[in-house]
Amino acid sequence: MWLTAGAIALGLLFLAYFVRVILAARIMIIAARTTTRLDDLLMTLIEDLRLPLLAVVAIVIATHFLTLDDSIEKALQIVAVIAFAFPTQITVDGGSV
Repeated sequence: MWLTAGAIALGLLFLAYFVRVILAARIMIIAARTTTRLDDLLMTLIEDLRLPLLAVVAIVIATHFLTLDDSIEKALQIVAVIAFAFPTQITVDGGSV
């Protein structure tokens, strides 16, 4: 069970990372052709997705395949909420968004 969950977490982490890289490249091409700030903001949001945040998401998803104590599941939920509630500060054109 643990090996399966670890493989799932690792696979999801690699998948999320490569999707992030591909999305960033595509949006960068689109953003270069337009003058709107929306695509620039979307590009910044995608670039600011850090590996630890992606790892937390992958681990939380993978733990659904395990039978864990309720206190551990609750702790993982708290870690996931904290990871999303306090993202890195995003700056666009020198100012905070």
